[in-house]
Amino acid sequence: MKKLKIIFFFLFFNVFMVKTTQACDLLSINIGGNKSSVQNIFGTIDDEDINEDYNVTQFSSPPEAFCTSIDLGNVTIKGYIIDNKVGAVEIEVMNGPENEESKKGLVRSYVESNFGNIGLDSKEWPGYKIWNIGNKQIFYYNMKDNFGKTQEGVAVTSAQYYRALVDDE
Repeated sequence: MKKLKIIFFFLFFNVFMVKTTQACDLLSINIGGNKSSVQNIFGTIDDEDINEDYNVTQFSSPPEAFCTSIDLGNVTIKGYIIDNKVGAVEIEVMNGPENEESKKGLVRSYVESNFGNIGLDSKEWPGYKIWNIGNKQIFYYNMKDNFGKTQEGVAVTSAQYYRALVDDE
């Protein structure tokens, strides 16, 4: 009986650890995979949910659906479906009038700890940075619009599906 309890404990521990390590892992997103591969984040996406009037259909979800083990502040998770395939998944900062969320630096810290230095404080900062990791592209952006509001976020896509972020209606 004692062996059974130990085996059960290790089995439960391993399952729990696998779920925790996958939480908020942009590289685990199956870019180019069937739309059903992101149903754990956005729920079931039926064919009638796809808007045929646009090239890309966007879905949103609260951060808890993808980022359970890390606090990114006030963000939303966006999924972009193109041709019934996952084109991109984005974590977008929801800033208030004083850019409070970006000032906290939570998304920037997440990006730097997972993908590398950003160089945001450099005078040559172009407003974005792209990392190519395997067949995926990680796209971080941080720039102010004409009204002084900071637009910040990070997305995973690929060279084949990046247009999902560009064609978004």
